[in-house]
Amino acid sequence: MLQLGIRQSAEVASNMTSVERILQYTKLEEEGPWEPPPADRPPTDWPREGRVTFKHAYLRYTPDGPPAIRDLDVEIQPAEQIGVVGRTGAGKSSLVATLFRLASIEGEVEIDGLNTGKVGLKALRSAISIIPQVPTLFSASLRYIAPIPNNSVYKNGRYNLDPFEKCADDELWKAIERVELKHSGVALDTVISESGANFSAGQRQLICLARAIV
Repeated sequence: MLQLGIRQSAEVASNMTSVERILQYTKLEEEGPWEPPPADRPPTDWPREGRVTFKHAYLRYTPDGPPAIRDLDVEIQPAEQIGVVGRTGAGKSSLVATLFRLASIEGEVEIDGLNTGKVGLKALRSAISIIPQVPTLFSASLRYIAPIPNNSVYKNGRYNLDPFEKCADDELWKAIERVELKHSGVALDTVISESGANFSAGQRQLICLARAIV
């Protein structure tokens, strides 16, 4: 009986950790508005050029913490290729967080002249993409993953290349061709192993790039 009581006490303590984390999430500060007022909604073809402007931008991961980015004031021209170099913790990844507004930002960040703080997070994060160092692929074919039951968004499970089922096969092929994967032997029905293990690291990144293009 003593051993049973000890085991149950340990299980309760472990489960309460999950409850504690849920309570912490309920106290997190909300992000900016998901949908902006109608007057601030960006055009459907935004961004068209890709001019990015930081105007005295600061980024903090906590309200009282030191800025990860301090007084950044720079303009990146359309189609300009920029390399950001710095030691660990210098703020390279924080630039991405600033573009996607993943943390508290002071100052302004503009894309094609529109302040990203006013266009709404849905429009902002749907309009730009990132290719991570560690690309994420799903175990299924290049076109599909398994359908999610009772889910109206992913009812067909189409995700690896076309998250929202908006593109015909010829559009997917155009994206594959643009990233120069068409002649590497891949097909829309090519089966992707867990974490993309049957592709090289470079090919996995190219697949993610094709997904961003789509």
